[in-house]
Amino acid sequence: MVQSNAQSLRPRINSRVREAENAVKYGMDKNKERKSQEGRSAQGADNPGSAETNSAGSSAESSEGKIFTSYTFLPGDKILYTEDFSETVVGDLPEGWNSNAGGHVVRLEDKSSWLNLIDGLYLAAAQKVQPGADYTIEFDLLLNVTPKTGYYLPYFYFGAYAGGSDGSAKNKFLQNTFLHNGFEIKFEPSTTLGSKTILRSFQNKSETFNSGRKENAVLGTKLRRTIHIALAVQKKRLQLWIDEHKLLDIPSAVNADATPIDQLFFKVENSGGFNESNFSYLVSNIRWAAAPPRKKSLLDEGNFSTTAIVFDVNSDRLKPESGGVLAMIADALRQQPEMRLRIVGHTDSDGNPGSNLELSKKRSKAVQAALVSMFGVDAGRLETDGKGASQPVADNRSREGKAANRRVEFQKL
Repeated sequence: MVQSNAQSLRPRINSRVREAENAVKYGMDKNKERKSQEGRSAQGADNPGSAETNSAGSSAESSEGKIFTSYTFLPGDKILYTEDFSETVVGDLPEGWNSNAGGHVVRLEDKSSWLNLIDGLYLAAAQKVQPGADYTIEFDLLLNVTPKTGYYLPYFYFGAYAGGSDGSAKNKFLQNTFLHNGFEIKFEPSTTLGSKTILRSFQNKSETFNSGRKENAVLGTKLRRTIHIALAVQKKRLQLWIDEHKLLDIPSAVNADATPIDQLFFKVENSGGFNESNFSYLVSNIRWAAAPPRKKSLLDEGNFSTTAIVFDVNSDRLKPESGGVLAMIADALRQQPEMRLRIVGHTDSDGNPGSNLELSKKRSKAVQAALVSMFGVDAGRLETDGKGASQPVADNRSREGKAANRRVEFQKL
C-alpha cells in the first residue's frame, strides 16, 4: 500500500486489523495466560523501543513445552535477510514487498507484529540476496483457522526463486514466480482428511521435481498454535522441519546449477468457504542465512559465535528452536571431557546500555541453565559473562546488523 493513500483508507484498514487481531486472540490468550501463571516480568522492560526482535520462548520451556532437545536443524549464522514487521505501520503491506492481494501487518496482544496473508501471492523484500549454494530459511507461522469436517483448509505456500537480471519483486513474478529457477512447498492442512505437503521445483517455467503429496501428520496438530518452519538447502539437497519434526530430506530437489536463487515468497490459496472473518494465516520472524555453523569451529579453533540461540523480546527466555545449536555444543563437550567454556551474551544497541549489559548476562546464564538441565552438561564446566552492546560485529542501523549483534559466544577456557 502506498503510504500517501494510507490516511484515506485508515477506517477500513483498522476494521480489517481488528478482525485479524480478534481471529488470533485465542492463541495469544493462551500465551498471555501462561506468562501470567509463571509470574514473569520481562527483562529490559524499561526499553520499550528496543529492537530485540526474537519472539516468545523460555529458558527451560517454550510456549508449547520444553525446547527442542532432539532438533537436528542448524541455522546459518551469516544473516542475509531478516524481518519481524515491527517497523511497519499496522494495516500496511511492508515496505519493499510486492503482492497481488490485500495482506497487511497486524499487532497482537503480546506486541509482536505479523504479516496477515490474505488470499494471494507475496514477494518479500529480500530482493537480490546472494545465499550461495548452502543456506537456511526460517519463519514463524500461525494457521489460525477452525477446521471443517471433510474439507481442506486454505492452502499455504512458501518458497524461493531467482529474479535473474530482472528486479525480483517486479509484477511479472506475480504472474509466474518461476521464470528462471526456484522451488515451493505447499501445505494442505486438514484435521479430518490428513494434512499433506508437496515440494515442487522449477527451471525456466518447467517443473523439474515433484515430491508428490506426502502425509504430514504434524501439521494437523499445530492449528491455532505458533509453529516454527525451518528449511535447509545444501546445493541440491533440501530438508524441511516443522518445529522439531523433520518432514522432508530430498537429495536432489533444488536446481543448484541454474540461475541463482535470490528472493522469497509466501502464498495463500483459499480452498473455498473461508474469508477474513474465519481464518488468518500469519508469518513473522523471517530469517534467511548462509553458512550453517559447524562444530569443528569450537573443537578446533576454541571459539564459536552464533546468532542461532534466540530469545524472547527483551528477555532471557530461550526460543525452542535454539535447541539445535545447544545440542551441538553439548555434543562437543561430550567429545572433549576436559574442555571448559565461557558463555558470553551480546545484544544490539537499542535501549539503555546498562539494561542491555544486564540482559546479556542473564541470557548467558539462561544458556548455561539449559545446557545443564536439558542436555546434561556439568555446570562446573561453564562460566558466563555478558558484554551488552559494547562489542558489535555489524552495523546496528540495519535489521540484519542488529540480528548479527544479538549473539552468544562460546570461548574455550
